[in-house]
Amino acid sequence: MTWGVSKSLASNGAILNLLIPVISAVLASLMLEERIMLLRVASLGIGLFGVVLMSIIDLNQA
Repeated sequence: MTWGVSKSLASNGAILNLLIPVISAVLASLMLEERIMLLRVASLGIGLFGVVLMSIIDLNQA
């Protein structure tokens, strides 16, 4: 994460920082074999939608 932010633009770093909760939830499901429930999938979708909404200007420039 630190290497990616230091080698990239600030807008990409902001997108990566907004994705930290989503990435950690996905990794917990894969590595710790936590059960993936419908509520968790819905909350991950809302989180991804929120990242897109907050970074729409940055995504246009990337």
